[in-house]
Amino acid sequence: MNLKKGKNPPQDRRTYNHQYYVTLYDSTNKISLDQEDVIDKENENKACIRLLSLFSLEGCVVTCDALNTQRSVAAKIIENNGDYCCALKDNHKTLAKEAKRLFNDEEVLDEYAVYSQAETELTHGRMQSRLVIALPASLIKPRILGDWKADAKTIFFARTCIYDKKYQQYKDPIIRLYLSSLDPDDPHIADYGLQIIRRHWAIENLQHYVLDVCYGQDMFRAKNRNYIRNALVLNKIALNTARTAQSDSTDKQMSITRIKKIMAYDLGLLCTALCKSVIINRDNNACGSLS
Repeated sequence: MNLKKGKNPPQDRRTYNHQYYVTLYDSTNKISLDQEDVIDKENENKACIRLLSLFSLEGCVVTCDALNTQRSVAAKIIENNGDYCCALKDNHKTLAKEAKRLFNDEEVLDEYAVYSQAETELTHGRMQSRLVIALPASLIKPRILGDWKADAKTIFFARTCIYDKKYQQYKDPIIRLYLSSLDPDDPHIADYGLQIIRRHWAIENLQHYVLDVCYGQDMFRAKNRNYIRNALVLNKIALNTARTAQSDSTDKQMSITRIKKIMAYDLGLLCTALCKSVIINRDNNACGSLS
């Protein structure tokens, strides 16, 4: 799940407020499943709960940013038979501090930790290596876990080390913590956590960025709420269609811009990709295949 803010017009602020939308994204099929408006003066978590209520989440793992690491959101995911993996930051200061302490305790790591190290990736002139460590959430005192002790079972430590080949220097490691309802007794829990955390950022890289660059949402200016909502929905349908055509193409690296141009001259490809993306979305509504 992720929040997207609509752009404000150049001047008239009296008749316009920022528009916020929460999107549920399927990182496996790389398509948007649905979006929900954040109503004026409403907490975003309420929009997340309404959105999650539309789906069966059995066998799925829902990820979200720290803003939505709230008991109400986690409870709705569990109620719909899913699992969660939520970013843990200083909005839960005591809990995050205790998790950091555990991951710095060598004795705890030697006895309980499960590790997963990804292969080094070379992208955009940077070499990136990723490490994920999983620990049982039961190591945290119930007093600190609070209401999370009902279903939080695992905490993840994720570290990304980056080496810039152009400037031949290492950047400061990026360290993040996650709280999850996944079973820590699974021998592959760290591998699973690595995959989930890696895919957590797909909505930023594969959706928001592409919508801004290829569909012009960064330049989008409007005042009418219904127009904004409908335009965003149509953009996401168009991107879903392009992603489906991309996955069926023999050239998996073909850009979205090129696929758009090909579909403009090939109505058969356009109709096939559109129908297939609708079927995938419909099946996901039934089985809740999300991440």
